[in-house]
Amino acid sequence: MLKYISYICKMNNGNTMNRLLRKIFTIAILANTICLTAQNTHLFTTDNGLSNSLINEIIQDKYGYIWIATEDGLNRFDGIKFKRYGTEDLSHSYVHSIYEDKDGTLWIGTLTGLLTYNRENDTFNQIPIIYNGDTIEAHISDIVEDSKGNIWVASTGRGLLICQDNIAHNCQEYVGIRDIEFTSSVIIENAIDKGGTSYDNLWIVAHKNGVYCINLKTKEVSLVPISNDKPLAENAFVQSINGEIYLSADGSNTMIYNREKHLFEPTNINSGGFFCSALSARDEEILIGTDGNGLFSYDSKKQEQHRIDLYSSQLNFSKAKIHSIFIDRNKGLWLGLFQKGVMYIPRSLSMIKSYGYRPNSTSDISSAAITAILAGDDNDLWIGTDGNGLYYVNKRGVAEQFEGDIPPTIMAIEHANSDKLWLCAYSDGLLLLDKNTGKVTSYNEKMSDVLKTYNKRTTCLEYDNNGNLWVGTYGSGVFRIGGRIESHISTSEDYNYNRNEPANNYINSIHAIGDNVWMGTYKGVSCYNTKIGAFVVVDKLLHDNIGSHVIYDICDDGNGTIWFATDLGLVRYNPMEKELEIIDNKAGLASEVAVAVTCDNLGRTWVGTYNGISCYDSKNRIIDNYYSHHGLQGNQFSRAAITTCTNGDIYFGGISGVTGFDPYTITPETSNLDLNVTGFLINGQEINSTNTSDNKPITTKSIIETDTFNISYTDRAFVLELSTFNFIGIERMRYEYRMPEESDEWSTNKQGDNIINLKTLSHGTYTIEMRAALDNLVSNVKTITVIVRPMWWQTWWAKTIFIVVALLLITLLTLSARERIKVKKELLEQEKAHSIDEAKFQFFFNLSHEIRTPLTLIINPIKELLNQEENENTKKYALIYRNSLRILRLINQLLDIRKIEKGQMVMQFTTVKIADFVKEVSNSFDYISEKRNIKTTFVCQMPDDITADIDPNQFDKILYNIYSNAYKFTPNKGEIKTTVGKDGNNIVITIEDNGCGIDPAIIHKIFDRFYQDTNEHSAQYAGTGIGLNYARNIVTLHNGTITATNQSTGTGAIFTVTIPQRQKNAKQQDNSEEIVPQTEETYLATNVLEKERHRPSTNKVVLIVDDEPEISMFLQNELSRTYKVVCRSNGKDAYDYANKNDISMVISDIMMPEMDGITLCKKIKSNINLTHIPVILLTAKHSDEDRNKGLLTGADAYIAKPFDMTHLRGTIHSLLSNRDRIMNKIHTQMSADPNNPKEGAPQRKVVMLKSQNEILMQKVTQYIEQHISEPELNVASLAAYVGMSRVHMHRKLKELTGQSARDYIKSMRLQQAGILLKEKKLNISDVAYALGYNNLSHFSASFRDFFGMSPKDYMLAAKRNENNKAKEDESETKDI
Repeated sequence: MLKYISYICKMNNGNTMNRLLRKIFTIAILANTICLTAQNTHLFTTDNGLSNSLINEIIQDKYGYIWIATEDGLNRFDGIKFKRYGTEDLSHSYVHSIYEDKDGTLWIGTLTGLLTYNRENDTFNQIPIIYNGDTIEAHISDIVEDSKGNIWVASTGRGLLICQDNIAHNCQEYVGIRDIEFTSSVIIENAIDKGGTSYDNLWIVAHKNGVYCINLKTKEVSLVPISNDKPLAENAFVQSINGEIYLSADGSNTMIYNREKHLFEPTNINSGGFFCSALSARDEEILIGTDGNGLFSYDSKKQEQHRIDLYSSQLNFSKAKIHSIFIDRNKGLWLGLFQKGVMYIPRSLSMIKSYGYRPNSTSDISSAAITAILAGDDNDLWIGTDGNGLYYVNKRGVAEQFEGDIPPTIMAIEHANSDKLWLCAYSDGLLLLDKNTGKVTSYNEKMSDVLKTYNKRTTCLEYDNNGNLWVGTYGSGVFRIGGRIESHISTSEDYNYNRNEPANNYINSIHAIGDNVWMGTYKGVSCYNTKIGAFVVVDKLLHDNIGSHVIYDICDDGNGTIWFATDLGLVRYNPMEKELEIIDNKAGLASEVAVAVTCDNLGRTWVGTYNGISCYDSKNRIIDNYYSHHGLQGNQFSRAAITTCTNGDIYFGGISGVTGFDPYTITPETSNLDLNVTGFLINGQEINSTNTSDNKPITTKSIIETDTFNISYTDRAFVLELSTFNFIGIERMRYEYRMPEESDEWSTNKQGDNIINLKTLSHGTYTIEMRAALDNLVSNVKTITVIVRPMWWQTWWAKTIFIVVALLLITLLTLSARERIKVKKELLEQEKAHSIDEAKFQFFFNLSHEIRTPLTLIINPIKELLNQEENENTKKYALIYRNSLRILRLINQLLDIRKIEKGQMVMQFTTVKIADFVKEVSNSFDYISEKRNIKTTFVCQMPDDITADIDPNQFDKILYNIYSNAYKFTPNKGEIKTTVGKDGNNIVITIEDNGCGIDPAIIHKIFDRFYQDTNEHSAQYAGTGIGLNYARNIVTLHNGTITATNQSTGTGAIFTVTIPQRQKNAKQQDNSEEIVPQTEETYLATNVLEKERHRPSTNKVVLIVDDEPEISMFLQNELSRTYKVVCRSNGKDAYDYANKNDISMVISDIMMPEMDGITLCKKIKSNINLTHIPVILLTAKHSDEDRNKGLLTGADAYIAKPFDMTHLRGTIHSLLSNRDRIMNKIHTQMSADPNNPKEGAPQRKVVMLKSQNEILMQKVTQYIEQHISEPELNVASLAAYVGMSRVHMHRKLKELTGQSARDYIKSMRLQQAGILLKEKKLNISDVAYALGYNNLSHFSASFRDFFGMSPKDYMLAAKRNENNKAKEDESETKDI
């Protein structure tokens, strides 16, 4: 039979103390009480992850891991999960012993050898065992370390081994004790006896040989006799805190070492006849684990032994086989149960007693909720339940149900005397129970006699200071039973605390303090004073705070302070000091609702709630909470189910049983939660120092010691596993985490979930902060750093390269795309333009063919008429003839362009004197030059007889188009210069002007067919877009080039035509072929138009505004018989003339230089002096949009060219006639002489009014004339006078006069100013101040805007007009 070695290590240093604690377990207070703990023992089996249920040893390492040695592997438990190490990790799966030395190294003894644990890489190192010079295998049963760091190893069959100085290179046999082969237990004794002698001994237990003691100082070995010859037990060798050494043998009682006699002698410890399989010790107690008889506690000082009765639903603990005992650093008890697993009992269970339902137990309480509890004189308990009657628990903790006619639901219990109990049954009223006989007497009939509405729902009981019994009910108020029975009920739901009645008829609790009986109801609190025999007024402070709340229980601390358990929480009230304090869950109370309350002798208040028990230290204002995992029956407690024993123990009733404790032994929770990272997983694989991420180490330490993890981007999704190594309340533990780089908010896992799963991290450095919380305890903040390395393409240098390459690619692609888009756009534009041009040209081509025939029938007859004798129609014939030739020329150009595109036009080159040819074409524009005072210069930079080969019939068209553009864009009094020269073999012709020039942005497009400049200036000279394109085509057929540039001075354009001097197949000029001269038609048409002028038949003056001289001459000739006609070539000159002269009608073109017709019309219609003048717009722009635009500016008529002269005459006559009728109807002329409007200033605009409008205008004019000299005259005062709003006034005057109210006032003032200045009676400043102007410069500026001249110039002009009028009158007199 194998011999076993068991030992206990007891030393002063903490590391060796861990070895001692491996064998020691003590329960804090067990004396004289058997604890029936019904909650929160945890049994870990193979179903929970434990590798095997045959447990050899249990320890806890320095980090908090629980290590469990089994016969099938080594287990590491972090409080959440087990990790198993088997044959793939160890030399053998049978693990017998575990030990942690002072340096934190774990030593593992297996069936075949000794190993140490490498935390960094989570592996084990084999330690060679040298025996007789050979390396052998050995069954290692125990391991211990002495004060010098030597590791002593007990083996089976190889004796005692030693690793010198903790150098784990090998383990050798200890030669000082070779005569024992099978050692059983060893301890390091480090104690001082009463005489001051210190001991440093190594104790060795041999299974058959006995006990040996080695003095580690002298190396002396001695054999210690034992009192019997039975084999010694494994794990049954222990040293107490007092230095006493206990030893157990198979089937015998436990022995103690007698140092004086140097032997082990029997004790009175009795394992009930069962094998003592484990011993542990603490303070004065020794724990005895038996092989089939559960666990016992022995008080070495009192020499008393008690059974420890623990409950587990998975086994009968009283028959458990306990083979190992261990206490963790939180004082929790770990028991190795043979073939069952490991049971964990939290430290709190040793201090808290719980009574509740346990299947198959003879000492249990019903599963019904506890509704009442009362302590007896002998510290026994009477317990009322909800549905299962009454129970009695004796002082030894044995519970039994009380037999008798007991109602099922007991709400309250109170002593009547030593033999009887008062019972409040919920639906059976008040009963008196005889404890000896079980007889029950009902008081319900007597109470019904007092209160007919009594409902028998009694709830609470209390004696007052006079010995009267107070009985509370649900719905029937309160009764007082003494010499007689009294009833007190509330008469109203709206409680008035001044009334002599309870606050509410639903009474939860009654508590007597001196002469006062306090009652807690469902609506506040009431107080009855026994001395005066009536209810007294409750303090207003108390009533205001809890008067409308539910009061569940009441107690006092004996020092004048009253405590209330309410739906607000706990309420402290001091009636003497008038102080009230509410302690709720925000202040730290376990729940929002407090249901039971009592005070202990230490000044603390204990509160039962719906979520645990709270202890409130009012002096230090500290709250400690206790929950089911601390050993309570559960977390929910019953209303007013509370009692205090004579020994001070407090008992609470709850929905799952009774919880009791000695408040002296309950100390605040001092253990801290120490949060650790216990696992780091990537892709489900646990990581250690051997793992790499992208060929780089993740960490060089163990996971629990690592504070920085370095991973690659591909491994950025990882999992963290956390543990506090707090093995109670695991399912209630809350884990939180945050990353300050991402957010300051804490993310909280669901309760019990210790996994942090991070999947979305990008590359970078992250700080991960974590913490854990369990009820009132909050752990430290654990901080780790995770470095997520970027992929190579995410590094800064890669990004730099990418950016550079991307920029280059983007640039290239952009340029390429732009080029493609540009080319494609140009192609599309060209195709579109070509399609449009083709359509236009085809239309023009077809139209041209149709027009040529009628033109032929027009030109020839007109030419014959011109050759006849001149008459009154000759001028018309000349005009028709000239414009017919212009149309014919345009048609011919269109047809020629078509021929060029079709390749059908062939140049007939003829040798001509090029200078003479160019000059002849230039001279054909002399009439226009003279008419517009344009200076023309012709410069020939070569001999006059130099010839060139051209097609005369086509080349003149080039020059004609260039000259037409030059004259079109050259202003009056401008200059056009023609230069002809020779450059090598080329003839160069340059035509320059000083007009507006060409926009550089479109200069490259002006030779495109149908292209027309859209800017405002060029739009005034809109053409067909054919001429320059035609010219370029002809130049190209001459093998030459044509270009256009702007003058270097910034004004004017230069057109340059370059052609070869010589062409192939050219012929000499045939003088018989006459080029159609343009000068003839021009001269004929213009001269004839100027020949005749007629005297007008009326004094009406018609102002014609057109930049086309022929149109102006034609209209002048046609209208001069009826009207005085004045012509101007642009809008600016016309407006100036109209401001200075009386005119009756304006006929204007739209497209003109300097000021167009639209602008002219706007200015006329906005000028009060001119607004009455009708305006006719006569233009070639005939679209509906153009027509609407013209009419919206105020034009009276819009006539498109070509026009019917009869229609024009009729329109003029109609407009003037209508104007005359208006003038005759309403006279609003402002004049110096009302009878002579000719003598006054320009007239005010006349408006045709309806009767109401006429009245309005009279009132407006009258008010303005009356207040014209007041600077305060404004629109507001005018609107108030006529009774209109400013907006309405503005709208009405705009409708009647075309002016706003402000402008109308201004125009009347300025018209009056003109009259006063013409009269010359006042100077300018006097006139200004007389008309309400405070600022002379403002007056002058307004006058200039209105009359187009300054006040001074106006006075001079008036004087000249007066002189001229006098001369005319004198001349007329002479004629008469």
